[in-house]
Amino acid sequence: MAVLQTIDNSRAILVNDIRIIRWNIEKTYLRDLQQGGVPIVPTVFGDRLRCNLLDGYFAECGSERIIIKPVISTNATDTFLLEKKPPEEVMQRLLAAFSERRFMVQPFIPGIQKEGEYSLFYFANRFSHAINKRPESGDFRVQEEHGASIERIEPEAGLIAAANRALALVQPAPLYARCDFIRSDAGEFLIMELELIEPSMYLRMKAGSALEFARAFDGFVKKQSSA
Repeated sequence: MAVLQTIDNSRAILVNDIRIIRWNIEKTYLRDLQQGGVPIVPTVFGDRLRCNLLDGYFAECGSERIIIKPVISTNATDTFLLEKKPPEEVMQRLLAAFSERRFMVQPFIPGIQKEGEYSLFYFANRFSHAINKRPESGDFRVQEEHGASIERIEPEAGLIAAANRALALVQPAPLYARCDFIRSDAGEFLIMELELIEPSMYLRMKAGSALEFARAFDGFVKKQSSA
C-alpha cells in the first residue's frame, strides 16, 4: 500500500483507483456489500484463532462443514475446509496459520462442488463475459492451479442483476471488475468475492474481449489525463 500511495502521488495514473484498492484488499468489504443489500455468503470475521473457538464457529455458521481462510489471500492459499473435530495435524496447521492472523469463517455450500463458481467480468461498468469454474472431483477449490475446469457461459438474468447490484455500490466506479458468485441451496446467487485488484480476467474465453478492455482502458486514461 505504501508503494501504491507513492505511485498515486506521482503523475502516473493508478488503475483501479487507490481508494478502491484500499477497500478491496481486505475481504471485510463483504460487510459493506451486505449492508448495501447484496446477498453474500454468510461470513464471520475473527482476529486470532484459538482451539476453544472452533465449535462456536460451526454453531454460528449453522453448518457441519466450514471454510476458514485469511482476510487477505489469493489462489486459495491457507484455505481450510473443516468438519467438526478435525485431526490434530490439521488443527496444528490451522493454528499455525491463524493464531496471530485475521481470518474469516463461512459455511461450506455444497453447490460449489455440484455447480461450481460463476465469474462475471466488467470493463468500464459494462458486462463483457462470464465463466463457470468447477473444482476437480473431490476438491472444492475453483482455481485452475488446483485442477478446476473453466468454461464460458451465458449468465442468466438473475446473475447479471446480482453483479450489477454489487458494482453499483463501488465508488469511484472501477475500470475493471470480476464478480464471483455461488448459488445457495435456496437458489439465490451469493457473492463470494468482488475482485477489483488485478484479477485473472480470462480474456481467452471470449474473442474480442482483450480489445474491449483496451478500449475501456484507453477511454479511462484519456478522461483521467484531461481531469
